[in-house]
Amino acid sequence: MMDNYYYQLNQSHKNLNNKDYIKKTTKMMNEVLKNQASKETLLVVGAGNLSDFDIGFFLSVFETVTLSDIDTVTIKEALGKYVNHPKIEVVDVDYIGVGDTNFYEDFDKLLTFNHYSEVERFFERKLGQLKAYHFSSKFNKTFDAIYISPIYTQLFYREVETKLKDLVEKGFSNQYKEKILPMLFQSMMDIIDCFNKEIVALIEDKGTVFVGSDIFYLKDDMFSQRAKEAISDNEAMTKIHSQYQNDYGTGLGDYGLYSLSENLMTLKEKWLLWGQTKHSAYAVKFCVMRKP
Repeated sequence: MMDNYYYQLNQSHKNLNNKDYIKKTTKMMNEVLKNQASKETLLVVGAGNLSDFDIGFFLSVFETVTLSDIDTVTIKEALGKYVNHPKIEVVDVDYIGVGDTNFYEDFDKLLTFNHYSEVERFFERKLGQLKAYHFSSKFNKTFDAIYISPIYTQLFYREVETKLKDLVEKGFSNQYKEKILPMLFQSMMDIIDCFNKEIVALIEDKGTVFVGSDIFYLKDDMFSQRAKEAISDNEAMTKIHSQYQNDYGTGLGDYGLYSLSENLMTLKEKWLLWGQTKHSAYAVKFCVMRKP
């Protein structure tokens, strides 16, 4: 069942300017796909409001296009003239299992704990369930290509952080919340690894994975201006990225791409601006990977 958190998240991405992003990613994908032998099936992961890809392009290339998201309400709202298209199927998928394992169902138990060790055990048990979850079981086939929207930074952590803030207002210890959040953030590497293993399981041999990952959130500060100006220069962006990692460490967006590249060959990568507004944008690294 769709979580309202993700519906609100998708709605917030509704009117962002992605024209240039779509144009450039479509060109990259087309160059690769025209040389790919099998183009029967495409899976879109994190389809949301269809705002970062050209659905018409996908329909012109593939025989079936499977649009997946935990929030299929937004997909159906966004399909417009394509709503009953015979090539399109819409699948409700909980990628990390928070819904299917009832992760949040008994969160009120946290209000009854008197010791931090109880909080820790509570989350260790729940995280164990997520790590054993396989979203690939939602599909009865593998795919010739998979397109992954920028979702690594949206998987789990921001949502659980929001739920814990709500619990603090009900009486949960803020000290416990501040103590457990770093542990939950650390667990994101395992969660992303599990997610990526499912992607690898769903892609055909010699199939292609297109993946965008948001690395920086850019505003109007000096660092952001420098990144915006360098975005088309791969070499300059690599330097900016390396310096950023030296200063602040590896982010979830970075780790998502690294983890996926452990099992797939990277063919191409490009820095792009995604989700632009007047004063902000995301610097996304868009990669083309192949299953050997």
